[in-house]
Amino acid sequence: MNDDLKISGWALNSEYFCTILHELRSDTTYRAVVDKLVNVPEAADTRDTEAIKRIATAYLKLLFPNVRKTTDITARDFNRYCLRRACAMRATIKNQLGILDTEYRGKDIPQFSINEELCNNEK
Repeated sequence: MNDDLKISGWALNSEYFCTILHELRSDTTYRAVVDKLVNVPEAADTRDTEAIKRIATAYLKLLFPNVRKTTDITARDFNRYCLRRACAMRATIKNQLGILDTEYRGKDIPQFSINEELCNNEK
């Protein structure tokens, strides 16, 4: 061990951040919040539903790490920062899949909504 091997600056911060994110992977609390908040349309494709819920869960973990139950976040914040962005990301992926394979061409993702009465509705 010598002075050249010591971690300093951004390396230590990124290693710590990666460890935190790795620990959050096994925390199912966030997915339970997303499952309760997202209303899935009846004709929704299972692949789309699962993808949108996973992406929304990732946004929730990154942007709102303090959320432990549905009342810890407002419907407006969840919709704006998690659900709408997850739907937009899935729509982009589905569009790109349509370019590669005719099975996905011309198919849109269903409209997901929020179960607002479960959220903290403070403005």
